[in-house]
Amino acid sequence: MKHSKLLLSTVLLSSLLYASEDVPTQEEISKLYVATFNRAADSEGLTYWVNAKMKLSEIAQSFFDQEETQLLYPSTTSNTDFINSVYQNLFNRDADEAGLAYWKSELDAGFISKDRFIQAVINGALDSGVSNDSSILTNKNEVAMHFVNAGLDNTDEARRVIEG
Repeated sequence: MKHSKLLLSTVLLSSLLYASEDVPTQEEISKLYVATFNRAADSEGLTYWVNAKMKLSEIAQSFFDQEETQLLYPSTTSNTDFINSVYQNLFNRDADEAGLAYWKSELDAGFISKDRFIQAVINGALDSGVSNDSSILTNKNEVAMHFVNAGLDNTDEARRVIEG
């Protein structure tokens, strides 16, 4: 069982390394903002990360060094609460029972880091008979990109535009 979980984790992580891993797009970084902070990127912040010459996975990991992330997810945050927060940020819903159990197990065992979990959930967003995850994420990201393209930097406003 452990071997199959490790294999599945390896496959999931491999899927994270797509063509733009080395040169992430604004849209990909914007999705990290939505998933991690539940807000649009501020224009200045997005410009910084686009020009940082970092891989997308490095940016995602670096988000966890930021004060904003540490305030949102203090060390006392359970993996269950973290997983459901990310699902709420991305899809306006908690994780389904099976997904929650899987991701909690992976995080608890240390098979995947929180930043890689976020990337995997973003990359795995699909519309199905029970959810419109891909459509919701696409909509949130379009709103976020309009915010950024307007040159806006107020993080409170960045949260409000995503809420609506």
